[in-house]
Amino acid sequence: MRFVPHRSAPSQLLAVFGSFAAGPIVGIRLADALAPDSTVAQLAAALGFCLTFVGGLLLWFGLGLFGIVRTMWRRRGGRVQRADGVKGVLVPPGYRSFVVLGLLLPPTTGLLVGLLSTSPLLLCMAIFTMAGLLYGICLHALAHHGYLPFPEPE
Repeated sequence: MRFVPHRSAPSQLLAVFGSFAAGPIVGIRLADALAPDSTVAQLAAALGFCLTFVGGLLLWFGLGLFGIVRTMWRRRGGRVQRADGVKGVLVPPGYRSFVVLGLLLPPTTGLLVGLLSTSPLLLCMAIFTMAGLLYGICLHALAHHGYLPFPEPE
């Protein structure tokens, strides 16, 4: 577990809403470029990136709470404490789930877009894999630096 400096509420709101909106916008633009006039492909691409964000948050919350409970159990019921002189908020582990889901869900969407388009299937999957990986890395970085909020265990 790590502690990061406290981030302001406007910066956290901007990060959450921006990252939630950016993924589906990128997915829709990619689907429109690869499968024009296919609303099913655009909807699937938007949902693939939305599920990456929401599923990553849920996995991070679950894995983070598990990590906090495990740390407290090792300390036999003690509180998770900051090291002396460290000020900030707790960022529990588990935010790597954004990268994992970024490598699973958008490529699946790329498969569907590839089946619905005239573009080569492997090209669609490769493009969506790279976009999902970059999206997952961006979400991972936002969570790592404390811009995506985690409910504090108090």
